[in-house]
Amino acid sequence: MGWDGTPRTIAAAQSPYLLSPNDELVCVDTTAGPVTILVPDARVYSGGRSWVFKRIAGGNTVTISPAIGCQTFDGLASLTLTV
Repeated sequence: MGWDGTPRTIAAAQSPYLLSPNDELVCVDTTAGPVTILVPDARVYSGGRSWVFKRIAGGNTVTISPAIGCQTFDGLASLTLTV
């Protein structure tokens, strides 16, 4: 598991996008609409894992959700980037 050094850019046409092991910096373009990013099963990353998300264009929402519906982010079903 590791970052390959290339930032990943995600746009509305690729939504929902499932994060891969090589993703680290995820740039999100919401010009064409909202984007949903799915975080893989937490059990795969038992030692922990972090990603950096940055909305680079557009004014629509970025929603970050677990790919496994019963998992949460400290009790939250999803996280939303609005700024």
